[in-house]
Amino acid sequence: MSNYYDVNEKIYQCKCGWSGTMDDGVSEPFDQLMELYCPKCNERLDVIVYPTYEETMQAAADGKNVNPADVAAQEIRKELSARWEKEKLNEPNQLPDIQGDNLEFVWDQKEYGSWTKTYYVITHNGELVWKEPSFYEDAPRFPEIVDIFKKKYGSRFKEMAVTWSALGPLMGDKLGYWRYVKGYPILEKDGRKRWDLTT
Repeated sequence: MSNYYDVNEKIYQCKCGWSGTMDDGVSEPFDQLMELYCPKCNERLDVIVYPTYEETMQAAADGKNVNPADVAAQEIRKELSARWEKEKLNEPNQLPDIQGDNLEFVWDQKEYGSWTKTYYVITHNGELVWKEPSFYEDAPRFPEIVDIFKKKYGSRFKEMAVTWSALGPLMGDKLGYWRYVKGYPILEKDGRKRWDLTT
């Protein structure tokens, strides 16, 4: 396993005779790393961990070959993370008091100005209950928030319906992430509800 900036200019030698840099190989990306394969024989050459913000900044300071776009992306990621820590739901007492029984909530996602300002927007009868920054492929956050809602509203909590606008970003390309929202209805634009991805 290698660090991104330790190998981005490394010359790889495959047993089949091929040689080249990381950019010349075939990469398969994952959440926290990517696997590098020989383009000639498909032999796995390396597992490369994506750099952290600190590693990117340090590599740039050391004069390594750092793409300016990588620096910009890391700055955006840092800003988003800081904003999320400041605005996220942590405790039931952050939620408003709501009258009534059988409380039905709707989990949506909306953009405010740009892609860097997308939010989960949770409403009850059209009224805003909670809003916090959203992230792509962030479905594990769904049950965390639902659990806080259940602690706040107790037995009066009935359901958390998810719109397609929110479901797509929550799951992203990870079909397995359906498990995080399974059991909660998907809300169609016409108000109908479905309980899985196929019906």
